Amino acid sequence: MPPTLRQLIALMLIALAPALVSAAVQLQWRANPPLEPGEVRPATARLWAARVLWVDARPGKRARRIEDAVSLNTKEWESRLPAFFAAWSAEKTVVVYDQNQESGDAANVAARLRDELKIDPVYVLKGGYEAWRR
Repeated sequence: MPPTLRQLIALMLIALAPALVSAAVQLQWRANPPLEPGEVRPATARLWAARVLWVDARPGKRARRIEDAVSLNTKEWESRLPAFFAAWSAEKTVVVYDQNQESGDAANVAARLRDELKIDPVYVLKGGYEAWRR
């Protein structure tokens, strides 16, 4: 192999290293998008464990949900509030989730809990139930 070809290959490999590092950094950033105000990541909520009151904001009955979650959604708000209050205490941190945050159901329920019922703290689970299952 001629020396110039070896030098060219060496230069290409040297240039490839920073590109790979940059790609890895960019992919890591996308894997962990920043939190919006009032959001919490599943890993953080898991650390809070027993101090969390889970609120499932998905309408209708769901076979799969986070253990001990209380169902509360905007369509059945009035009829579901008694079950919420039976489970809630001021020492609990409320974390509301929906399927994947695309519907906005969790954000709507969280806003009503904060604004109408003056409950604090209330968070929305980043990525919803789908993120919790991962």
